[in-house]
Amino acid sequence: MNPKGRYLLILRGMISFFFIAVPFNPYIGGVTLYLWFFLIFLDFDFLTKLTKINARSLLVFCMWVFISLLCGDILLACKIIMLALGITYLVIIGDGILNKIKWAFLLSCFWCIAQFGLFYLDPSISYSMGPSEISKSIWGALATPSYTNQFAVILLPRMSGLSREAGFFASLLAIMFLIRLRDKNMKPWELFIYFLSYLFSLSKISFSLIFVFVLYPIKKIINKVPAILTLVFVCSLSIFIALYLNVGSPVFYHASESIAHRLSSSYLVINMYPSNLLFGCGDSLQCFYPETTKSLIDGFLNAKGFEPTTGLNGVVISLGVIGFLGLILTIVVFKLQSFDVLIIALITSTVTQFTIDGFVILTYYYVLTNRYYDFPVFKSVKR
Repeated sequence: MNPKGRYLLILRGMISFFFIAVPFNPYIGGVTLYLWFFLIFLDFDFLTKLTKINARSLLVFCMWVFISLLCGDILLACKIIMLALGITYLVIIGDGILNKIKWAFLLSCFWCIAQFGLFYLDPSISYSMGPSEISKSIWGALATPSYTNQFAVILLPRMSGLSREAGFFASLLAIMFLIRLRDKNMKPWELFIYFLSYLFSLSKISFSLIFVFVLYPIKKIINKVPAILTLVFVCSLSIFIALYLNVGSPVFYHASESIAHRLSSSYLVINMYPSNLLFGCGDSLQCFYPETTKSLIDGFLNAKGFEPTTGLNGVVISLGVIGFLGLILTIVVFKLQSFDVLIIALITSTVTQFTIDGFVILTYYYVLTNRYYDFPVFKSVKR
């Protein structure tokens, strides 16, 4: 291997590792400093091809930065820049980086399996392998926020691998599984590792994979529905469910914290002051009618440090109707289909659409490149 090849091998290996293993990134000035973001600028192949980015992608990128600045959210504009460059890097470098990410994620899967095994042999060792302890041991006071939540949500205690927490690992596993199956070269041993990791990280988000395979047989029918109509349907359905469950009731959010958080944006979005509908709430939660939202905001969100910006309706909370129109324009410009919208809605339902995490970036990469592939089935797994 020539010097250039060795350089790119080492560099892209480091990028992949920091992309997957979030606890290994420091937390400085109130934000996680994602080291992979800085390392991609050392990839000269990426820099050379970056100048050839198409006008369509540039238009969407500039639109979202403009919307966030128009709504007065400079931090969000920075997040969008990072997201866009992360997605662009994956698209431009392609297999040159995705193959490295595949191995970095397998390392995270092996870590998850080891955590699970040690949980029954010596729980203290398993806990020390958790994201919080890893980050603290490396960065001390600069440790990135993470959560070692090794408790059972569904049947088995859930492990986090090298992700920030177990739910993020489950989301990452879901989208990596879809990408690897789409590649049509997933080997049986790799499928077995994914299966074990799936069992050992069972979370509510894990069911997203089941939903995907339930919906896939009718994918062609789903894609006959205009994607914008699907977007409106998903947002409306989330609002209906939030109201039906009465998410704002203390009885509900004390009993089901995770579901209440995920549906909080859907519950609050119809309780926004008209004056905030256009540009959103920004960082303030003082943009809702107190008669219907005070209990949820003060008794739950503020008390837990949660923000009601999860899911697609969270875009409206953050950026108002302008943000929702941005979603529509993105769908139109990139010619996304209804199935793509459902994938985004399912896998990113637990976070904001602008979260800087590997599974969010990979989800956007997946839907943007999905039309170039035939969705594989299990028979495509090769020996």
